[in-house]
Amino acid sequence: MTSREERMGKNEALFRTINDKVQVAAERGGADLSLGERFLCECWVLDCEEMLMLTEAQYEMVRAHPDRFFVAPGHENAEIEQVVNDEGTFRIVVKFGPAREVVIEIAKDEET
Repeated sequence: MTSREERMGKNEALFRTINDKVQVAAERGGADLSLGERFLCECWVLDCEEMLMLTEAQYEMVRAHPDRFFVAPGHENAEIEQVVNDEGTFRIVVKFGPAREVVIEIAKDEET
């Protein structure tokens, strides 16, 4: 695995972890996530600050697969991922190759 691919996968996993914490905090605070919640774009660019609006159902749809992430349109990286769904205001991407291996491993570590 190249360090570049590994770094890109780790960056995206970091954003996923942050978004998971935002979602848990919103639920604990009694937010109605069915109306939508703002989340950070989960692209590979570490300093990306793009905010995306997802409903709880959309969020759960992506989180059902540890190798899937949501990114702003134009933030896809064909080197490590493929768009599997275009939701208009955001896209769902699935990782492949070494980046997929990294995000799957990180997801397993977070479960324990």
